[in-house]
Amino acid sequence: QEAVAVEACGMLQDELRERRREFEEAEQKFRDLEEAVQVAGEKVKAAELQSLSAEIDNKKAESACLAAGQALRLMKSREEWYEQEIKRVESNAGQFLDASSESRTHFLQALLVSE
Repeated sequence: QEAVAVEACGMLQDELRERRREFEEAEQKFRDLEEAVQVAGEKVKAAELQSLSAEIDNKKAESACLAAGQALRLMKSREEWYEQEIKRVESNAGQFLDASSESRTHFLQALLVSE
């Protein structure tokens, strides 16, 4: 009986060692998975930050385009104003050159008063 008990005890110890080895392997797999999840989470955070950075860059570019459009419209408006002023001056010069000497004097006086 003692020999049977010793043999059974040895078998139980072997079984226990096998279960302990399986447990350690499972524990290592769990740690590996945990690390993989952490790395994946960090990659996701990095991708989110990169996406936000790109979104900010897009907003900056959009603002720059809007500002450029406004500047272009302002320049066009000024260009139109200058063209009107040139036409007005040319018209005044034409009227002045076409006028008689006495009319030129009156024209210059009126022009000085208007400005």
